[in-house]
Amino acid sequence: WTPRDSAALRAAVGAGVAEVLPLTGADCLTPRIRIWHDAAQNVRWYPEDGSFGPRGADGLWRNRPSAEDIAAALGDGDGAVLHIVGEAGAEPAGGGEDLAPLRDPALLARLAFVGLEPVAFADAETGEVSPADAAAAKATIQGLPRLDFLCPDADLDRAWRALRSSVRRPTEAVRDGPRGSVLYSAKCAPVVVPVARLRTADGAPINPTGAGNAYAGAMTALLGSGVPPVEAAAVATGIGAVVCEHETLPTEWNWGLLDRILEATEEVTSKVVCEE
Repeated sequence: WTPRDSAALRAAVGAGVAEVLPLTGADCLTPRIRIWHDAAQNVRWYPEDGSFGPRGADGLWRNRPSAEDIAAALGDGDGAVLHIVGEAGAEPAGGGEDLAPLRDPALLARLAFVGLEPVAFADAETGEVSPADAAAAKATIQGLPRLDFLCPDADLDRAWRALRSSVRRPTEAVRDGPRGSVLYSAKCAPVVVPVARLRTADGAPINPTGAGNAYAGAMTALLGSGVPPVEAAAVATGIGAVVCEHETLPTEWNWGLLDRILEATEEVTSKVVCEE
């Protein structure tokens, strides 16, 4: 990781992120991947330069960021909202220890809300999450002492259904790319949340990479701030649409961009369907 990488990261996330706290170590190699979406908007990726080996993701993600790393980032403040993207398959990078902070009682006591985006990749040939990965992800999630929001993708949710199993939490949103999402909440019947129409020349995404992550992170932030689930899902969908309308993540969070999110949110809200 170089100063040039730090500058590029800060340029990519823009003013919407207050601070980037990189984790450093002389024995670590920064994980790097090439990621894209195919014609059906399915994620495809591969690692570069062996960066998913023992010195890369497998080593760096072994309990990094740790509970201590996150506590240091919080400083003296409590009541934070934490969103984690965590490996949850049968053989996860780092041995699944990137979820170790969610098992730390001292850290959990300082958090007001915890959201998880579990990662279990579909097989490149079958396009499906294997039964072994689905079962491992379920066991991992059920072993967490606290989780306020769960946001799997549709591939993992389908694999759970194939096992005739579910991992429902008080609030869960299943992401399904261009088909939108389905919201499950103890406060209402399942809600189908459609996508917003894109403001692009052909109505297609310019680059959908990161839209699902943006949706999941926004859901955690909104729910953790007390926004009702259906309203949160509509806003998060609007944010995901804006990501799809840019080549990279938006870097200027100005009034024009916020108005575009509001417009998309209002469109989605008008099309929401509550299942019986």
